[in-house]
Formats: sequence, C-alpha cells, structure tokens
Amino acid sequence: MRDMSMENRKLKTNIARYINKIFAIMMIFIFVTFAIIQVVNAIRQEREEASYMFFQIEQIFEKNKEELVEVENEYASSCLTKAKAVSYILQHNPEMVDNNDVSELLKVASLVQVDEIHVFTDEGNLFYGTSPQFYGYTFDSGEQMNYFKDMLEDKDLELVQDITPNTAEGKMVQYSAVWSENKEIIVEVGMYPEKVLKAMEKNELEYIFSLLRANSGVTLLAVDKDTNLILGCTDSSYIDLNISDIGLADGIHISEDGIITDVDGEKCLVVFTEINDTYVGYITPMYHVFSDFPMLFFAFVLGLIIMALILVYSVTYYVENVVIKNIYFLNDDLRRITDGDLDIKVNVKGSKELVEMSSHINDMVSSLLSANKKLTNAMAQIEEERDRDTLTKLYNRRGLDNHMARLEQNPVLLKYCAIVMADADGLKEINDNFGHEAGDRYLIAVGEIFEKFLGINCIGARQGGDEFVLFLWGFDSEEVLLNQLEVLKSYQNGLFTQVSDEITTEIRFSMGYATDENHLDYQELLKKADKKMYINKLERKAER
Repeated sequence: MRDMSMENRKLKTNIARYINKIFAIMMIFIFVTFAIIQVVNAIRQEREEASYMFFQIEQIFEKNKEELVEVENEYASSCLTKAKAVSYILQHNPEMVDNNDVSELLKVASLVQVDEIHVFTDEGNLFYGTSPQFYGYTFDSGEQMNYFKDMLEDKDLELVQDITPNTAEGKMVQYSAVWSENKEIIVEVGMYPEKVLKAMEKNELEYIFSLLRANSGVTLLAVDKDTNLILGCTDSSYIDLNISDIGLADGIHISEDGIITDVDGEKCLVVFTEINDTYVGYITPMYHVFSDFPMLFFAFVLGLIIMALILVYSVTYYVENVVIKNIYFLNDDLRRITDGDLDIKVNVKGSKELVEMSSHINDMVSSLLSANKKLTNAMAQIEEERDRDTLTKLYNRRGLDNHMARLEQNPVLLKYCAIVMADADGLKEINDNFGHEAGDRYLIAVGEIFEKFLGINCIGARQGGDEFVLFLWGFDSEEVLLNQLEVLKSYQNGLFTQVSDEITTEIRFSMGYATDENHLDYQELLKKADKKMYINKLERKAER
C-alpha cells in the first residue's frame, strides 16, 4: 500500500510537470497568435474603412454627376429657347439688323438674359452682334465656331454646343444657334454658365473630401494620374506637392490591400484606387491603426490569469479523477485480456507511461489478431504472382483460365463480349538477328500495347511464346464492342520500340476476334478467333 501511494505521488508530480510545460507553451502560442490576429484584424479593418470611404466618394461623385447632367440639360434647353426668342425679335425688327444697332441688341440681350448675341449671314460671316470687335469672324475662325458650320448645309438645324471656351477670349460659354424664320440669318446666343460651373465644382474631389467624415488621423488626397501632383487633400499643406515630396517615392500602387510605407517620416498604411480618372489615396498612420492595442492586451492578460486559475483546478481534477481512474480501467482491461477477450481495446489517456503501456498492449493484441490476416494476404499475393507472366506482367494461361471460369459462373455480366487472339509478328526474325534479349524486349513492347488497351471490362494474357489473348465483356451493344475492337486494330501498325541500344523496330501483331452475347463458350470462341488471326497474319504478310 505504501509503495502504491509513493507511485501515485510520483505520478502526480510528473503530471504537474507536464501540465506546467503545456501551460507555458500554450501561453506563448496564444500570445503570439493573439498578437498576429490583432495586427491582421486591425489592418483589415483599416482597409475596409478605406474601401468604404472610396465607395462614399464614388457615390457622391455619381450623385453630383447626375445633378450636373440635369443642370447642363436645363441650361442647354434654356439657351436654345433664348436663341429662338432673339431670332424672333430680329425677324420682326429688321431695322435693328439693317442699322447695325448694337445698343438695341444689348437691350434685347438684357431682356432675354443672355450674355452674347452674334448674327451671321447665310454664308456664315459674323456681321452683327453685341461684340462688334468680333465682326468678320466665320465658322472657320476656330474650333468652337466650327461646331456650327453644318448649319450652312441644313437650314433646319438647331444646335446647342457644350460648355466650351469661346474663340476670342477662351472664356467658358454655352452657345446655341438657330436660323431665322426667313432662313436669311443665323442667330447665335451665348450664356456664361455660372450655375453649371458650380455644379461641376461639386464633382471636384477636394469638394467631395470636405463632405466626408474620415477617422481621426486619416488623410484623403487626390493625385493627377499623369504628373503625380496632389490636386486636393484633407491636409492643405500637401496640395500641389508631388507624391514623392511626402515620401511615396515608389509611385502609386493600386490595390485593395494597399502598402505599408513611410509618409512624411511616419510609418503609414497607404491605399490607392482610381476614381474619375484620378488616383484617390487613403493614408492612416500605423499608430492610429493599433490605437486599441493597449486595452486589448489588458483584456488578454486578464484572460490569461483566469485561464491559469482554471488550469490549476483542471490539474487537480485530472490527477484525482482521470489518472487514478485510468489506472483502475487499465487493470480491468488487462484482467479481461488475460481471460481471453482479445477484442478489447485499451484506451487509457493520461501520463506518457500510461499511454505507452496502452499502446504496447493494443499492439500485442493486434499482432495476434492480424496473424491470420497477414497469412491470408501472403497467400493471395503468391496466387497473384503465380497467375502473372513474368516477362510482360500480363496474366499467364492459368490466370486467364481462372478469370474465365469465374465469368462463366456469372453470365449476366457478359452482355456483348469478344475474345481476341493476337500473335507478335516477326519475333523469330528479331531473335535470329538480334538475340533473345531483343526478342524479350519486343514481347514486352507488344504486352505494353495490350496493357494500355485494357480497361474495367477487359483482361489480357500471354498464352505462351508470341501468343496473346484478350477478353472483353459487359458491352451494352455490339456496335460499341466492335468500335472498341477497331481501336485495338489501329495499334497494329505505326508503333515502334527499341529492342537494343542501337536497333529500333516497328511493333507488329496479327489479330482475330470472335464475339458472342449473354453466354460464353470459351474454347469455341478461342478457336474462331485463332482462325481469324491466322487469316489476318496471311493478309498482313501479303501486304508486306
């Protein structure tokens, strides 16, 4: 009893030592894993924030773009209507045109709320308008004016030009032009599109940045694709700088994952995307990415302390309720094995010694149970080797006969079947000219052709010498079976093998086959196939 108590105490000491090692390794693993997970998760969250910010920018841009199209359409329609109004006024007040009365035309411009009025002859010459300094211009005077040249060919045209710089001053103007009712003059009006330009400003990324609420420490910037100049930024000190000036010397990297690099001497996560033909960047310092780490690590340490307390309790429970019980179970299992119960499996988990002892006991029992199985497998292997031709590795005559006997007992499996007799042509010539070793190589090459042809419902054998037999069965139709035999026939010519280091020869074989359905007269089919093979051999000799 005293010895047993000492052994139990020693066992408890060993278990405690193992638990301490496991605890230390586990704590290190958990700490490292926790740190990696937190780093990866923090960077992932920041990347998701960048993606969400880019999504917001695109949404605002698309919304402003729709508003811009609506304003442009409204402005274009208004411009065309006012051109028609001016045309109507001039049509019914021809004296203004005849007298070249600029002052009255300015009043008309003020009345209809346009900024410019130009009147062209039916040949496209500007002869009257609110800006006499432009008299003499034609539709060929510049790209902007050339837009209306098609009106000279079609007097039913009414054109509205996109907002564009005018020819004389390069000022942004919306122009529209119509023919007068009598088709004698073309009236063009111009409007300075302040409202449209304001709508266009709303699509500037710098304006969009002002609408967004980025996280503290995050910098948003827009970069020109061609020059790498910063066009807009939430940090005004970066505007008009090159990205290399803030540390991005390697250029722009378009990627959802972004890169970690130095920006203004600080390690930052930098993510870029492309919006509206402009690079948009999201920059956040790494200290901001990991700002939550102190609180997380405090929670982690607290969790470790709780885990340690749990482990102390677990060790005590383990020693008292698991180890001792397992020793009892082990003794009980050994008693049952001694009584002859060899089906039992000892499964004691605890110290290394107990596990090792259980393994040895199970190995001993398993070796006894597997002796018959090993003997059976050995006999099966001997039988398999006995039924194989040692040269070609195909079945020999005995192996083929055994298979055929089994198939004869299960005629339902046969369906459409066929026996093929084949003979390796030219074997005697190869033996006489190059030796029996070359002949053996030639037979191996022929056997390899049949080996590759064999399938689930096809077996092959070397009957002896240069004769081979193949049996195919289980085909649902004779047509499919014959097609398969045609494939085999295609191998009779055109294949070559090397019978020695210097000699390569064509692989040739003659073949004949006999087919049957749903029953098997092996010997009768073999005779028919042999006759057809002999005929094929004579035909092939005649062809050569």
